[in-house]
Amino acid sequence: MQASVDLMLAIKDTMKPLVDQGMSMDEVLAQNPLSVFEKFAWFHIPTERMTMIIYCLLAES
Repeated sequence: MQASVDLMLAIKDTMKPLVDQGMSMDEVLAQNPLSVFEKFAWFHIPTERMTMIIYCLLAES
C-alpha cells in the first residue's frame, strides 16, 4: 500500500511544477513526464490518459 502512495506522490511531484508553470495539457503531454513511471504500468490506462487525468486534477486544485 505504501508503495502505491509513494508512486502517486512522485507522480504529483513530477507533474505539479509543469501545471504551476501554466503549461497547457498539450505541452505537458508533449513532454511525456510520466514516461519514467511506465514500468509500473497503469493496467488498462495508457500513459497519455493517466497524464491527462493527473493534469486535470492538479489544474483544479
